[in-house]
Amino acid sequence: MPVAVDPAAQPMAERGAVLPMFAILIVVMLGAAGLAVDLGWLYFQSVEVQHGADMAALAGVVYEPLRREEAHAEALASATENGFVDASLGGQDSVLIEDVIDNLDAVEHGSQLRATITHSTPTFFMKIFGIGQIDLTRTAVAQYILPLAMGSPDATFGNDPATGHEPSLWASILGTFVPQGWGDRYAALCLGTTSFAGDCAQTAEGRPSLRPGAETAIGGYVYGIEVGPDAGGLTVEIFDGPYYHYEDEVPVAGENSTLYWTGDFAAAADQVTWFMLYGPDVTPLDTTDGNELLCVVRYGARESRAEDFTWWDHSW
Repeated sequence: MPVAVDPAAQPMAERGAVLPMFAILIVVMLGAAGLAVDLGWLYFQSVEVQHGADMAALAGVVYEPLRREEAHAEALASATENGFVDASLGGQDSVLIEDVIDNLDAVEHGSQLRATITHSTPTFFMKIFGIGQIDLTRTAVAQYILPLAMGSPDATFGNDPATGHEPSLWASILGTFVPQGWGDRYAALCLGTTSFAGDCAQTAEGRPSLRPGAETAIGGYVYGIEVGPDAGGLTVEIFDGPYYHYEDEVPVAGENSTLYWTGDFAAAADQVTWFMLYGPDVTPLDTTDGNELLCVVRYGARESRAEDFTWWDHSW
């Protein structure tokens, strides 16, 4: 039969045991929640610091290795823009920019730039345990890919005069005083997109050709020719090197008066085109390490019909 139990008759040790257990669990749960909040916050901040380092390295590496000061300045400016200001600029962070000159161990070669950012991040619940902030350090290495050597497996580069404009592969460049905005970063000496004037605002990246006709010549473009072991010799022919327009017509002022200048443009009246042929070398794209200079051809500016120059073949 059922028996009635008097709660007042239960042992005193069993009464109220849930309260201390609940209090302990609350502390543990709050601690776990606080730790999760801090860890999530620190992870988010570490991603931000990594992004800052990535952006700093990418912003500066495009100036390496020739313009190191600009590379460092642009990297620091990018880090600042992303909220990480170096102590040298009055900030609370450490932004270290290194290239091959600064630290041989930081990067592998001169076209790389390394950015290291150290940022102090405050905590929330960890302060209870005396941890008020944590230093987060992230590093990024960016590399500037140098121009690739491009060529053709055929024995011709450019257009074949025997077939007209085939294969429509033009090897000519725009010349000296043309705008950099047209796509040539180094040969073009003008800023902007439309100027042809010789007194244009010049770009600091322009590399004019110097000392033509000498082994120490710099600037311009270098083309390498690979010759098979059984070739038995080599003949180099240049088709329309100075890019003359040789239509059978007389120049008329205001209409076609620019057709017969070097580079097919009247503003290039004083433009001179040089071709320099170097001998075989283990570094064919580097003419500064003792290559033998075999031949030099100079094309000066002119204004006349092609027929007035009997020495010049219209096809080759």
